[in-house]
Amino acid sequence: MKGDLVPTIDPGDFKKAWEVRWACFDGYIDVESVKPLFKPDTNVEAAISRATVLLLLTQAMPDELAEFMDHGQPSDAFFATFAMMPIVEGESLGIGDLLEKIKKP
Repeated sequence: MKGDLVPTIDPGDFKKAWEVRWACFDGYIDVESVKPLFKPDTNVEAAISRATVLLLLTQAMPDELAEFMDHGQPSDAFFATFAMMPIVEGESLGIGDLLEKIKKP
């Protein structure tokens, strides 16, 4: 719901959510059917939601994100940063902050 914080996700599970979202690029994902792919305590809905936002960003800003992508896939640093960054539903993302965090070692 608008204004709600999207829970952070374990980077490994977030990468799985990305793979699911990528495979179902334009389709509905039944959260219950993909739950077995994740750790038992993972908020799968939040993971898929974050993956959807990331997919939209990579489509909308390919040039800005190019240095953090590897053959169309986010780098491990990108996954880890995006999995843990604060996201509030209905609010804009701090893309500049995101890019700075990815660059930090």
